Amino acid sequence: MTQSYNQITGSYDFGSIVRALQAQIALGGGSVKEYPYNFEGITKAIQDLTFVQQQNAASDIGPSPSQGDVVIDSNGDPQFNYSRPPEDGELWFDTRQGRLFIAYESQWYQTNGGDGFPIVTQSDTPPAATNLVIGQFWYDNTADILYIFAGKYQETDGSIVTTPTATTVPVWTQLVSSGGLQNTATLPLVNATVSSRFVTIASNSLGFLPTPPVGSLNNQEDANLYFLDALMALDDELEIQEPYINITPPANPKPGQFWFDSSTIEMSIWYSAPGDAWGQWVPVFSPAKIDDNLNTLKTSLTAETVGRRAGDTTLQTNIDTVNTLVETNRSTLQNGIDGLQAQINAIPSVDLSPYITTQQEQADITALQNQVSSISADVGNIYTKYSKIDFVNSTAATLQSDINTRATSAQLTAVQNSIPSITGLATTSYVDTQVAGVDAFLSTGDTMTGAITFDKADISAPALDFSSEYFDGQTAQKYRTNCQMSTAHYATFGTNANLFEYAWAFTDNEDFCWTHGTNGKVASIDKTGIAATNYYIANFGTNTSSGRTLTSTIDVGARLQATQTALESLRTNAATATTLDELKTAIATALANV
Repeated sequence: MTQSYNQITGSYDFGSIVRALQAQIALGGGSVKEYPYNFEGITKAIQDLTFVQQQNAASDIGPSPSQGDVVIDSNGDPQFNYSRPPEDGELWFDTRQGRLFIAYESQWYQTNGGDGFPIVTQSDTPPAATNLVIGQFWYDNTADILYIFAGKYQETDGSIVTTPTATTVPVWTQLVSSGGLQNTATLPLVNATVSSRFVTIASNSLGFLPTPPVGSLNNQEDANLYFLDALMALDDELEIQEPYINITPPANPKPGQFWFDSSTIEMSIWYSAPGDAWGQWVPVFSPAKIDDNLNTLKTSLTAETVGRRAGDTTLQTNIDTVNTLVETNRSTLQNGIDGLQAQINAIPSVDLSPYITTQQEQADITALQNQVSSISADVGNIYTKYSKIDFVNSTAATLQSDINTRATSAQLTAVQNSIPSITGLATTSYVDTQVAGVDAFLSTGDTMTGAITFDKADISAPALDFSSEYFDGQTAQKYRTNCQMSTAHYATFGTNANLFEYAWAFTDNEDFCWTHGTNGKVASIDKTGIAATNYYIANFGTNTSSGRTLTSTIDVGARLQATQTALESLRTNAATATTLDELKTAIATALANV
């Protein structure tokens, strides 16, 4: 037996050489063998050591390892195509990225702790990796779109979390489209058509803003350039509208420009007729015209004054005449009133106690008439009840004749004995009881007090069929609303008289909603419209065990919130702006966040 190769002891001879070679083979990860202490053993040990060194190369430099290429799968993990797997500790310097990798358990790992390779897929299905680091890239090679992972995950209910679970999927944020990185030249506008329409209306009504060509506002850069042009045009127009104050007019006036002559204290405007190359200064007002109007007004006022004075004189004359007539007839009228009062005082007093009133007389007559009617009815009843004797005799004879035609007691007994026994026969009440005990629905309608379970194997046939006629489905379902009001409210569902329409019909504050066991109400429809806690515009993928799958998702609420914030900022800053430069700065600042 030789000495352990881990310890080189004893004299330096063939054995020490073999043990030194064995120690190097062990350090290199090779399989240590026993070698004879002679030239043969030394030669074989050197051969084995050389083989181990060839296997465990110190480093490899190039765009890919010498053993094969590296591909990143959909989970963000590197996959290697090897002619042989790398040995632990091997190094590879990627000349493409300037990154150093080390081999461990047949895999390459970046030594500087970077994010590694971007994930490249040949479909638009997002990677479902759970071992992602913040800043990991994903490139969709089919659509030429670059995404980045920012550390957010989405639960099956749509909520966003930062800690992954077994049910979460990573959230990928789009960075690059087929046109390259997003900038103002490629960033699309949400509503370019509406913006163009507003600008056109403003231009037609005011003439201050430049009208953009149809279809020219396609992206943020176009909008920014238009806003700059509009502000410059508005600045030029404001310069025109500022009055020029001097004893002489401006050298090069523009249509609509004002000139205030400080010597004559007159305001004029430069007017140029359409199609004319020349213009003229037109006074804003005419003093001569105003004087003419004042003279006309004075003449009318003088005539009105003379007429009113004449009318007042005539009216006073009439008033004096009436006063004279009143004074003349006052004594005569008073004498007549005094004579009439004397006649009234001369009328003697009469005692009316012995006399009945007309009302009491009528009441007594009515009571007497009621007594007469009652007595007449009694007389008629007496006459009807007590007939004459000949009528009685005739009636008795008729009765006896009818009795003679009837069966005798003996005949009735014989008939009774001939009736068969009904013992054991079902009665009507018995049949009704048995029918009532049968658990079935009546064709004319019935009330169900229990549950109905459908266990049908024929999936082609509907469980409930209202399709014989379209009106068979009208009011197919009816529910009573939990409104807690004195008057009950109901909601129905089914077809109606409108073409292609199925409708929930209701009359009050009914709430048709979707509720989740954990998240509560997520969507609702009532008389005011549709509401939801979150609203997304996206493409639908195939559902998985986690539920709904969405791609290319746009969070409408977040977009609207960003737009609202920008508008509020613009309104606040524009209200406080005192100069045109401050207004331009406020507009630019607000639009930068949209």
